[in-house]
Amino acid sequence: MFEHFVGVDVSKDSFSFNVTDLREKTLEKGSCGMNHEGFKNFFNVISRFENASVGLESTATYHQPLLFALLARDIPTYLITPFLVKNFARSCSLRNTKTDTIDARIISVFLGKNYAGLRPVSASDSNGLREIARLRESISKKSVAAKIRLKQLVTTTFPELVKEHDIFTVSMITLLEEFPSAEAIRKASLKKIEKVLNSKTKGRNPKLNAEQIKALAAKSVGVCKPMLEKTVLHIIRELNFLTDELKKCDKELIEAVSVYSHEDFEILTSIPGIGKLTAAQFIAEIGDINRFETVKQLTAYAGTDPGISQSGNSLVQKRISKRGNSSVRRIGFLTALHLISMNKVFKEYYDKKIRENMNGKKAVIAVFNKFLRCVFSMLKNKKTFSFNYS
Repeated sequence: MFEHFVGVDVSKDSFSFNVTDLREKTLEKGSCGMNHEGFKNFFNVISRFENASVGLESTATYHQPLLFALLARDIPTYLITPFLVKNFARSCSLRNTKTDTIDARIISVFLGKNYAGLRPVSASDSNGLREIARLRESISKKSVAAKIRLKQLVTTTFPELVKEHDIFTVSMITLLEEFPSAEAIRKASLKKIEKVLNSKTKGRNPKLNAEQIKALAAKSVGVCKPMLEKTVLHIIRELNFLTDELKKCDKELIEAVSVYSHEDFEILTSIPGIGKLTAAQFIAEIGDINRFETVKQLTAYAGTDPGISQSGNSLVQKRISKRGNSSVRRIGFLTALHLISMNKVFKEYYDKKIRENMNGKKAVIAVFNKFLRCVFSMLKNKKTFSFNYS
């Protein structure tokens, strides 16, 4: 049990702190710069308080240096989302005005009341796995956006090609890089088109040959404008760059997780339908499984626990809470879809939920929650997958 609680509100260049005791009395408060001298002064202050824990409000990036410094000193640290702090302040009428000093006190009081139900950040969270996993997610989203934009452009410059072929194959991207419109195809020789099509196919024949593409272009209603063609080329270069970076991130993430969490990585990849990348992303997001005492805590962290509405003695179960880690939910939804198609245990469970008149999306979420129960048991007991975990 902690005796002192340190609330920290972080901004770009500084942070405010407030130390309270079990009676919510403020014992010390102040602010420090987000620099070496500021960190030194802060740790000198909190070292005077025995059995202390720190609550750090999560920001996009500003809190990271202080968080890692706290973990390096083995100080029990809790990363608290602004959503929880805001609701707590509203419920207690603690925030009549908003200042960094007041926010720091609110965080310290919140921590003192709720630390038993929170999970401290573990040292394994400081290895940067989550950061590269989030970078990978960001690159993936940008890649999807670039593909959508490219398809829109090609629908303008060569709509027939979009209807007849997947334009995101290697051969089609290479073709569009050389001929970004139907008009450019019409002006090119068959020999040149054929050479471009076969330049990066590694022996595989594209679905459409040079003659068929030439015939499509001859009757195309596509628009030929120099700036449109240039935009197509810009988007293709962007997409090629993002594709290369995504491959690098995938490789680096898998390699890093297999080193830092080798045993957990082997356990997760033992599940039929869970590949190396999915396992790496999942481990990077949840960190050390020992942070979670129960599977309910893990489910709540993912935000796929049911929301509850209470009025008097009436309890109504609502949709999933969505208060947890949105990245885990995104990975989890895609993982569940893959498990349904690749793993008979999860496929049977999905079919069972459908027979119980659960709609498709809810059934997929149910599959993911089942996956979380399996993973929790497997990682806690250090056991690979077997049908006993179903």
